[in-house]
Order: sequence, then C-alpha cells, then structure tokens
Amino acid sequence: MRLISQPTPKINKTINRGTIRKHAKMSGLTEKVVEKKPSIMRPIMRVLVIVLSIGLFAWVLFSPIFTVNEVIITGNINVGSENISAVVPTNLNLWRYPTGKVVGKVKEVSPLISDVAIYRGVPNTIKIDLAEKNVAVIWQSGETKFIVGRDGDAIMNPHKDYAVPLIIDTSGISVKMSDNVASPSFISIVVEVANAYESIIGVPIDHFEVGVTTFEVSVVGKTGPKLLINTQRDGKLQLEAAKIVLTSHPDKVKEYIDLRVLGKAYIK
Repeated sequence: MRLISQPTPKINKTINRGTIRKHAKMSGLTEKVVEKKPSIMRPIMRVLVIVLSIGLFAWVLFSPIFTVNEVIITGNINVGSENISAVVPTNLNLWRYPTGKVVGKVKEVSPLISDVAIYRGVPNTIKIDLAEKNVAVIWQSGETKFIVGRDGDAIMNPHKDYAVPLIIDTSGISVKMSDNVASPSFISIVVEVANAYESIIGVPIDHFEVGVTTFEVSVVGKTGPKLLINTQRDGKLQLEAAKIVLTSHPDKVKEYIDLRVLGKAYIK
C-alpha cells in the first residue's frame, strides 16, 4: 500500500477581538478595559513653544542688536553718495525698516536714478543699490544745458562736467525738461563719432553742432576744419573719408569737409 501524504491544513491564527469576547463570555470571564489617560505634558509643551516663539519674534523686532547703523551705497556713478545718505534713515530696526518709503525718497534725490533696490544685511546693515540712467551727451540750447540719455530725452540740468560729447543746438528751438531732443540712432552715431574722432583725425574733438534737422551734424575739432556728416550712415567710415581728404589736400581745406553725399567730399 502506498502512503500518500496529505497537506497539513492551515490554522487561522487570526482571532479578532469579538471572538475573544465570545469565548470569554462562554467561560464566565469578564473583560477589563484599561483606557490610557492623556498626558498633561503635551498641552504644556505646546503652550511653551508658542510662548518661546512669540518671545523670539519680539526680541528680533525690538533688540538693539538689529538696529541699523551702517548704510552701504552701490551702483551710483553720477549721483553723490552723500546725497543718498542724507535721505536714508538709521537707528531703526532692521526687520521693521521702511524699505518702500526709503526707495521713494532715494528716487527723489536725482532724475538720473532709474531704479533702487534695498537689501538687509544681518545684523545692522542696509545696502542701497542704484541703477542710473545713462548720460550719453550734453545738449546745449541757447545758454541752457541738459543731460540727455541714450533714448534722446532731456533728463536734467548738469551740475558738474561730464566726459561726454557736447551738442550745441543752433536751431533756436526751445527745449524743456523731459523733451525728446533727438532719436536714439542720432545719439548713438554722435557717441560713436566722438569716441573715434581723435584716433582717426588726429586731434581732440571739441563739440557737435546741429540745426533744424538731426539727419546731419557738424563735427568740430579743437583745431582744423569742420566735418559735415550724414547721421544716417556709418560715422567711422565718414571720418576715414575725411582723413583721406585731409591727407591728400592739406592746404586746400580751410573751413569744412562736406561728407553728407555718399561717395562725395566737398571742401572749402
């Protein structure tokens, strides 16, 4: 006879609480349920954390450690740091510092200031970072001078000398603050010619003269003839053409070289 092994039946070891109660009842036993009492330390710890957080927050806002006593100013080129410092308050809490109000005051210092950013430096420093409008040229209309940016707008009257080209307006047209006196392309070619003039012509530049139109401009050096150039064409190429004329006819050019017509040079 062959013995055949049979699989051992699995015993369900999972007995739920209801089954235990049933057997206990059948056996005459009673169930005693012990409930865990909540710890009184938990709410106390919560209150303690809240109190400490409030205390730390108050300390940060009112501690003399965070009293501003240093101001760092960066980004200013043409606006004096002393003018900025005069409107920036100190002896205030770093975290309660009125940045929005101070930004407005700093912008009022000069029309040259285009943007202001304020940064806090722990524990007691305020950094003022300025962005200034570009001073491209000085525009003179009559006896009045204006700082003009690369966009051609009159920004303000200069209070010092700037190492930028001087354009004298001979048209007699009145100019007031914020007027657009020239196009960005005109300002760009004036700056280009001013930067290249001495290296090509060989003498320092003095100023530019403009009439009723900005399609043309006269370039006046410290010595030598005027150069009449077309502002719609490459400025350096016209300077190179003037150099050729000056080299070829040094004794014939007395007053000006007219380069406004492409491929032509008229002298007087």
